[in-house]
Amino acid sequence: MRRLWISFLSFFIIAALLPVSAFGENTESSAWKEFYVSAGAPAGGNGTQSSPFATVEQARDAVRAVSDGMQGDIIVNIGPGYYYLENTIDFTSVDSGKNGYRVIYRGEGQPVLSGGRTISGFSPVPGSANLWQAKAEGFERIRELYVGGRKADIASSEHDMVGT
Repeated sequence: MRRLWISFLSFFIIAALLPVSAFGENTESSAWKEFYVSAGAPAGGNGTQSSPFATVEQARDAVRAVSDGMQGDIIVNIGPGYYYLENTIDFTSVDSGKNGYRVIYRGEGQPVLSGGRTISGFSPVPGSANLWQAKAEGFERIRELYVGGRKADIASSEHDMVGT
């Protein structure tokens, strides 16, 4: 029994002394390629830390260009800020890791990927001091509303709010 206890204790001491990368959790040491994305970056960046991509789509396309020859993990670092999306970003099996390695997208700070668009032309609703209205043409559905950077309530009705 004493021998079993010593073996058990020895296992935990050795495990505690091993670096985290021995368990595959430390992505820093296993990165083969790293790309960077910055919300304020000008167009034409090459994805390096000193010249980041301006969009997540550019990073995805760069990953696609090198992933067939993966010799380690590929990490995409998405910096803080707002990334306004004109279209849905499609990720498919092509975007997965290959050769036993991973593709990792990770946020640094607080990145926000937003498909939101600006609605302008608000005017007061006649007869109400606290309600405003605007035409929202071209929207499939309005899920959230922000006014001055703060989330606002959307008037409710028995029907879904649609883009009119």
